[in-house]
Amino acid sequence: MNKRDFIKTGLVSIAGLSVANLKARSINLLPAKSAFSAPRLSYHTNEIQSLASSKSFNKHLKQFEQLNKELISALGNLVFKPKNTKDILQNASMYSKHLVDKACEYYNHKLYFKLIDPSSNPGNAGQFNKAVKKQFGSTMNLLDQLTTMANVNENEGWLWVNIRNEEIQVDFSKTNSNPIIRSNNTNSSSFPLIAIDLSRHAYSDKFRNDRGAYVNAFWNNLNWSFVEKRYLRAGTFSS
Repeated sequence: MNKRDFIKTGLVSIAGLSVANLKARSINLLPAKSAFSAPRLSYHTNEIQSLASSKSFNKHLKQFEQLNKELISALGNLVFKPKNTKDILQNASMYSKHLVDKACEYYNHKLYFKLIDPSSNPGNAGQFNKAVKKQFGSTMNLLDQLTTMANVNENEGWLWVNIRNEEIQVDFSKTNSNPIIRSNNTNSSSFPLIAIDLSRHAYSDKFRNDRGAYVNAFWNNLNWSFVEKRYLRAGTFSS
């Protein structure tokens, strides 16, 4: 290779690297670990058979992967990139309804999947359980409220345990709404601790129409350590 070819090859390589980096930025939006990537699960689907069959749960995960792609696509044309989905939800009025809807779906599902851990136990959530006992009398009373709300609301949506005004609250939202957005509308901070998917694809394969049994099964596979972590973070959250 002569000097001219060497310089030409080098320039092309550098240019190609720059273009590749630019493409990576436009696709991933954030360098290194993207805030919009799918979560890594701490369990295998065969460990949560009491909650869902491997087939139906893997199908649910595939739907989430597709949702992740749709969110990335919706973010692609933005000049100013949000830091993460919470940033979109906290500033929902700044973005299109399509993007906000996708961000809600993504946030809700990502939280849902991370809240599952069949190896966890309630003893890992000491402060959360202490607050629940003070407010509801026991964690079983909280679970009773969740199952009641799941059965009363026949629509598909999400079942929530939130922190709002320093109190733990049980709530239900239709479709892919999110308590962070709803709290913006009332000028009151609301931080979701637990999210339970009440879409039929999440429970009908195993539980048919018995939402109460599904909620109980989810509770028995709850990642208590993660709930505790979110509860302790709630004090630093603001909408």
